[in-house]
Parts: sequence; structure tokens; C-alpha cells
Amino acid sequence: EEEEFSDFNNVQKYKLKKTDYTQEPKALYMNDRYIIYKGQMNSTKEDVTIMELNEENTTEEKFKRFVNVLTAVQHPNLESFVGYVESPKPFVVITRRNGEKLSYVLQQAKERMTKKQKSADSQDSTEEEHIELKEGYRTIIAFKVATAMAYLHSLNIIHRDLYSSNIMIDQTFNPRITNFANSRYLPEDLSLLSYRPNSTGNFKAPELFSTDVYNKSADVFTFGGLLYDLLTGSPPFS
Repeated sequence: EEEEFSDFNNVQKYKLKKTDYTQEPKALYMNDRYIIYKGQMNSTKEDVTIMELNEENTTEEKFKRFVNVLTAVQHPNLESFVGYVESPKPFVVITRRNGEKLSYVLQQAKERMTKKQKSADSQDSTEEEHIELKEGYRTIIAFKVATAMAYLHSLNIIHRDLYSSNIMIDQTFNPRITNFANSRYLPEDLSLLSYRPNSTGNFKAPELFSTDVYNKSADVFTFGGLLYDLLTGSPPFS
């Protein structure tokens, strides 16, 4: 594990201060592991996402692992790292993940389809404010997510949380895989991991139910579930 964190000092250039950004007071989302806010970098006026990890559930080792993964990846379909903050609150990570959750986009598309089937005149007047999936877009999204996951696996990184709720879709329909708080490196000398992930989804690979031992195939299984979600508009077993 020491080897996994040996490069952490090399990410000091990403260290930010609270005065470097402005955070909106209202949280976008929260659970027992983190709280997410919208924000803006003060120097560039760039919109960013601010994730405050729960201090009770986050160790320094987990935080270092999170930051190491984010600084290691550069791909157009992965969330982009801006920096991290250690005070006044520890365990704060800032990234670029603008857009809407794929899970929300799929839910909206399914609801619009249901309305159209009931009545051709029951269109929602606020539809244009949301991202609308057109024919063929689901296939493009699936392909781009698969490409990004192949890139992660080429770096021996297992995402461990690949669900539509962790994929953002922007106005150009470009998907970005987010939420690397659960991700881990698969060491070069190991083919399996034995750390059970704290998954946020409602389905996961069968081996995670029967054993703690798994590898990259756990991501492949959840990608299959994601394809089901894209096809039907609902995740498996929902």
C-alpha cells in the first residue's frame, strides 16, 4: 500500500485554498460518504463540482488513493481533476463534471415516451430545459463509456462504481464517468483484489455477493447492467 501512495507528493501542484473557489451554499447531493456542491473557480470563472468527503468515513489513505487516481487519468469521457483542499475542511476534491446525471436523463426520456403514448398533446412545456436523447445517442454513449473503461483498465484501475448515476451527460451528449472515490489500482503483481467496494448501485457482480475477491471483470458486469439501463430506461432489479 505504501507503493500506491508513493507518488502523492507529486500532486502538490493540485493543492488549492478555500479562497481559490466559491461554493454554492445548497448541496446538490449528499449521502453518508460525501456531499456534492456546485462551485466556481475565482480566477477563471470556470464552473466546477466540489465534493466534501465525510470525515468520519474517510481515512487519509482513502483520500490519497482518490486523489492519486484522479491525477493519473486524462480522458475526454472521464471527469477532469481540478484540485484538492485540506483546510479548513479536510478531504475536499474539486473536479469538472458538468451536465446532468445519465440516470436522470434516462428517467426523463422514459417519462416523455410514456406521455407520448398516452396523448400526443401532453408534451411538457419545460422539456427543452433538459437533455433529450435522440435515436442513436444511447449507442454513442455506450461506446464512449466502454472506451473510457478500457482506458481505465489499461492503467490497472478498477472503477468499482459504474452506474448511470455516476455518469454525467453534457449538452453535446458527451458522457463523463465520475465518482472515483471507490476506485482502486490493481497492483501489477496481483490479478485479484480483496477489498469489498462500498457500491452506490443496486446491482453488482455475483462474485461480490459470495466472496470479497474480484478483478476488472466486476466493472465488466456493471457495464452490462449499464447497457440494460440505456436500453430500458431503468437499472436492473429496480
